[in-house]
Amino acid sequence: MNQKTFIIIQARLGSSRLKEKVLKKIGKFTLLEIMMIRLSFLNMNSNIYFAIPNNAQNDKLNNFLKEKNFNVLRGSENNVLKRYYNVAKKLKADHVVRLTSDCPLIDFKIVRKMLRYYHNNSFDYIHTDKSIAEGLDCEIFNFKSLEKAYKNSKNKSEKEHVSLYFKNNFSKFKIGQI
Repeated sequence: MNQKTFIIIQARLGSSRLKEKVLKKIGKFTLLEIMMIRLSFLNMNSNIYFAIPNNAQNDKLNNFLKEKNFNVLRGSENNVLKRYYNVAKKLKADHVVRLTSDCPLIDFKIVRKMLRYYHNNSFDYIHTDKSIAEGLDCEIFNFKSLEKAYKNSKNKSEKEHVSLYFKNNFSKFKIGQI
């Protein structure tokens, strides 16, 4: 696996429907711990980072992640694209696997399959299509394309949703789906 490939998981505590849902437990593990257990089969743990908002509301999340020895970096709450860009830039990532903490049951086999497909075809951006069940969503993009999206996104929705710029400008990227 390319050491310049990082999994970046966006997480926050400020959900309007279910407060602090990522810290809720199923059995003895929180949703975030379940997600990390599932991703551990990729053997990329040192390349998995949580990207969380840098506000006081998420200090509890930051402390939890550090207590569990998970990698965490903080950034803008509302401009999630900026948060991803700054985290990827700090990590000197060539490639980013984007996951969300809303999908704790992510299947590592899907991520592995997507990584192979992405690297074997030199895509700028790939995503799971509608045949993959909701909750198993995964996206992969290269840093150059992330930077293009970051520098060119003008509207609020493209800054709030990391990959919307790719989808709104598909002719500017080599895009695949699985």
